[in-house]
Amino acid sequence: SNPFCTNVLLLVTVAPVGHCSEYDKTSAAPLAVAITTSAVLFFFRIKAVFHNNRGVIGVYFILWLSVAGTAVTSVFSVSSLPIGPTNYCMDAEEKHFGFSVLVALLAHDTLVFAAMSYRLLCNSPQNPTLRSRISAFCFRRSLPKFTSIIFKDNQRYYAYVGMTASSVCRTHVCLQHHGW
Repeated sequence: SNPFCTNVLLLVTVAPVGHCSEYDKTSAAPLAVAITTSAVLFFFRIKAVFHNNRGVIGVYFILWLSVAGTAVTSVFSVSSLPIGPTNYCMDAEEKHFGFSVLVALLAHDTLVFAAMSYRLLCNSPQNPTLRSRISAFCFRRSLPKFTSIIFKDNQRYYAYVGMTASSVCRTHVCLQHHGW
């Protein structure tokens, strides 16, 4: 991705920061803000598409609150200690509730994808048969151009979410298996 961001992240990760416990919280907080604001953008998308359905909007608002809540609590799930008498820090432990933000985010993104897919597939001008809906879902056939573009964007994002979630879960299981 962006080499500048990668270099900044690397510098911050290996820099002699001292004050390890404070550093943990201040370095984890931007991630919580990023997760929360990204999720609220999807809530706004749901709100725009389901503007006349207060029940759906309410459910997705509660989902967003769960993502925001777990993101905020994940800031307090990490801790580190200084490495000997130096100003460098090492991870001490990660509390298990820190993983809950990933579960909440995966559930949120899955349900947003499902709701958006359903609503976009309802825009198909063809007869609403199961076969035509599956064809529209897989190949975006018979969808209006704008709907097709939004649907493709949703599919790409969810494919990225799925790959990221599976990578994180495999890494977490592997680390737990080896006692790290």
